[in-house]
Amino acid sequence: MADEQPTNAKHNAGFHLGRFLRNLAIVVALIGAGIWVWDQYVKDQVIIRNYGVVTDGEIYRAGRQSNRTMRKLHNQHDIKTIVDLGAFVRGSERENQMEGIADELGIERHRFDLEGDATGNPNDYVAALRLMADESNYPMLVQCGAGAQRTTLAVLLYRRIVEGKSFEEAYPEAFKHEHDPEDDWILLTYLAEHYDEIRTAFENETWIEGYPLPRDYWVGGPEADRAAAERDDDAAPVSDDGA
Repeated sequence: MADEQPTNAKHNAGFHLGRFLRNLAIVVALIGAGIWVWDQYVKDQVIIRNYGVVTDGEIYRAGRQSNRTMRKLHNQHDIKTIVDLGAFVRGSERENQMEGIADELGIERHRFDLEGDATGNPNDYVAALRLMADESNYPMLVQCGAGAQRTTLAVLLYRRIVEGKSFEEAYPEAFKHEHDPEDDWILLTYLAEHYDEIRTAFENETWIEGYPLPRDYWVGGPEADRAAAERDDDAAPVSDDGA
């Protein structure tokens, strides 16, 4: 009988260790699941996504917003205008919700259809710059899906063309808003390709030839341009991939 005690003790110790490890695995899995649910479904409902200040009291930037966080932004900054570079897919439930909350809060919303990697119709950036440079639109929110690419490029263009800062001064701001030049190099390629024509169109109050006029933008200008924009409406691209 005495000879069996060490064996039983070893067995019991092994049994408890196995139970501990199983419980630990369950706890880790539950924590992981909780983090995933928070990140995918809860966080953006309570925290303003990728928020930043471009010019305090005038222009703010962010990713796509829920109704709750849009109200929070409006309460904090009395947002008057939204420049939406494509936060949601046109016609989707979330797009309709954003339009509804903007109407409820009395916010003027301008919607563009740029791609998640910041590419797309360069006339959309011309229009966004005109809105961003117009003080009558302040306080303003500039947003896209993640607030990392399209919003970053719009702000970068604003810093360079409107404020007169160099790209070397303006570009580091992007790193604070989830832009990675190694992964997101397409933005820089697009900027190099279209910067001159975007700047020229903005400064000369014209549009870039060969591209459609923006679908949902209108601030002043000849009625012929408005009619042209309406004619191009059906041909404009519809895209959204969350960046």
